[in-house]
Amino acid sequence: MSPRPSLPLTHEYTLLGLLQQHPMHGYDLDKEIATREGIALIWSITQSRLYALLDKLETQGMLTSTLVPGEAQNPGISVTFNFANSQQLAQQLAEGAPADLFASANPKQMEVAVGAGRVDEAAIQTVARNRLVVIYPEDNPAGLQGLEDLARPDLKLVMTAKEVPVGQYSREFLEKAGQEPALGPSFQQAVLKNFVLSPTGQKILAKYGFMPVQK
Repeated sequence: MSPRPSLPLTHEYTLLGLLQQHPMHGYDLDKEIATREGIALIWSITQSRLYALLDKLETQGMLTSTLVPGEAQNPGISVTFNFANSQQLAQQLAEGAPADLFASANPKQMEVAVGAGRVDEAAIQTVARNRLVVIYPEDNPAGLQGLEDLARPDLKLVMTAKEVPVGQYSREFLEKAGQEPALGPSFQQAVLKNFVLSPTGQKILAKYGFMPVQK
């Protein structure tokens, strides 16, 4: 998408300002907003709201959109993404939100969509798998070398809410890791005590349904 000159409202102006730098998909815009501290501090937006604003701007002639490879081979098909977490998406489906495809990060939320009559159980397919990772700054200021370091009391960590699939998986992993003799049964609680968030981190992570574990 590329912008055209305009005098939009604050949120629209922010989007056009970002697009002025270079064309981006809605997904790229969403990541840009989340990672820019100045924007994230004052503005949190859901994916559905973001795409609604982009549609509005295009309708008003403030920006133009261009088909990407794949869309050109399927003229007339409009693809709109909603990257909310699986629990939120399943709830939206149960409440009647329109959708042609639902990709869930865990079976539980897919079962919710099936139970609501929005997904044909016979059509469910596994299309991707993932694994848990620990992310830290490139220069590794905490000097992390192994899992045992996550239990050090001087660390500050973030993790998603337990209702979000990756938050659930993380807690299940910590519980199983505590069964290893090298880590011990206190490992899980020691790690959980380290979860805190700065105000900036709270705004960015809350945007995706992430919540801190309070001390």
